[in-house]
Amino acid sequence: MLFQVLRKNMRTLLVGITIIVIFTFLFWGPGMIGEPREYAGQIFGKNISMEKYYNSIFSTEIESRLLYGEQFERFRRFLNIEERAWERLILLREARRQGIRVTDKEVIRQIEGFPFFRDEQGFNQNRYQQFLQFVLQITPRTFESIIKESLLLEKLRERIVAGITVSDEEVREEFTRRTQKIKAIFVVADKELFRQKVSATEEEILKYYNKHREEFTMPEQVRVDYIGITKQDMQAKVKISDESIENFYKKYREEFKKQDTQEVSEDISQEKKNEYKPLEEVKEEIRQRLTQAEALRLVEYIADKISIELIEKEESATVELKAKILDEIAKKYNLQIKESPFFTRDGQIQDIGYSEQIGDVAFSLGKNQVSDIIRTNSGSYFIRLKDRKTEYIQPVEEVKDRVKNIIIKEKTGNLSKQTVEELLNKFKSNVFNGENIDNMAKELSVKILRPEPFVRQGYIEGIGQAAGQILDIFNLEKSELSSILRLEKGYGFAYIEGIIDANGEEFEKTKDKYYSFIFMKKRQEKFADWFEKLKKQAQRSALILPVVP
Repeated sequence: MLFQVLRKNMRTLLVGITIIVIFTFLFWGPGMIGEPREYAGQIFGKNISMEKYYNSIFSTEIESRLLYGEQFERFRRFLNIEERAWERLILLREARRQGIRVTDKEVIRQIEGFPFFRDEQGFNQNRYQQFLQFVLQITPRTFESIIKESLLLEKLRERIVAGITVSDEEVREEFTRRTQKIKAIFVVADKELFRQKVSATEEEILKYYNKHREEFTMPEQVRVDYIGITKQDMQAKVKISDESIENFYKKYREEFKKQDTQEVSEDISQEKKNEYKPLEEVKEEIRQRLTQAEALRLVEYIADKISIELIEKEESATVELKAKILDEIAKKYNLQIKESPFFTRDGQIQDIGYSEQIGDVAFSLGKNQVSDIIRTNSGSYFIRLKDRKTEYIQPVEEVKDRVKNIIIKEKTGNLSKQTVEELLNKFKSNVFNGENIDNMAKELSVKILRPEPFVRQGYIEGIGQAAGQILDIFNLEKSELSSILRLEKGYGFAYIEGIIDANGEEFEKTKDKYYSFIFMKKRQEKFADWFEKLKKQAQRSALILPVVP
């Protein structure tokens, strides 16, 4: 089914679609007055129009949604869409300069290969058109243009990374690095063993606080009240008639065709094999789909109506009355006004959760100012700024316990390190035979850990991840001692009991995997190096600050 496939592969493509389409109209940089800017910036000494820049943002976000699917909203804030849009423009310019071309046939072949456009019979044109209309809400021409540019960039990449080779020696080295195991004994002075021996006096707390005051800075916070038109609330109000379900079933009947998996004789016609699921079997599924679609429509419809009313009321209202507009709207539409506690820009908002959009808008409002529509994954919101706390340094009374814990942690860490230093010196001055280690450990209150053999980046039982400083022990030989290691639980060191290499048979079985890994890594590194040089040549300059939706 189309919608089942979409929910599985890219549920959050619906999120922010309305936000995307407004990019075309955002021709003003922050603080601009009067006429809109004609250009967004320059690359290679050529002006880039605002339209071209925002089209690149649009294309970049569509590609990102296709790539990350339902994880897109989670990672969006880390993707830097605006910067990637500039990079896209630079790469497209270079691809065209090099004379790279993409044919219509290549575009068609690429689109027909997307799994969410296919069914058992192959490419499904109906599914493709519904996807563009209901999910991306763009025309086939726009989508195909984005795909054409993506193929252009892929061809450019392949041209740049051509000619890469991987030697047998490189494969063997990577295999050894990934599979070699270390068998070691760890001597650890757990910080918790010293906790009862240390304390933090009032004088120490005050001294630490005065020296590190800046570390206790509380960022700016705001408190808002808001009304929300959520999809969940709308779904509870939507009633789908049997007639609507039947009409949908008739219109999109091809989606409900099923392949009979039972044995059939050869004389049974193909039409008989490909039966349609009966309406009663899919009735609830259709009802759910129509309910979700209608709930989304209602959210958008009500939010748009409220937005228009807000604009009309604010134009004629006094400052005093503007502060009450949200209350009037809430009463008219029977919506509850909720109030949040204070939160930071990156903080969680009560009953909403983390929302980058709401956070950005909230911190841009003046006191009692009401926002326009803020669209999120759960619905649409209108917020009013109630109060604001500027950035400040927390007084010592507020952070006393926190400072105390920092001091105690520092003291226990120092005792742990001192203990390990003393024990390591003893080991270095005596012949280590593995028999007296437990006795020596008891004398100095340390732990002896004998984890299972481990590989690089693997998990070491009782120690943690084999990463960072711990990786240095892979450079040691059998019977050697490591230097002092800073571990999760305190300080310690390791004694190497043995080094275990994988056998040649294992290498033969897995060498193709390591070849592919090295090959892809080299491709990425070569392209990254080339692109860094290209960006320097482009000398990109932005005339506006990026507009973040």
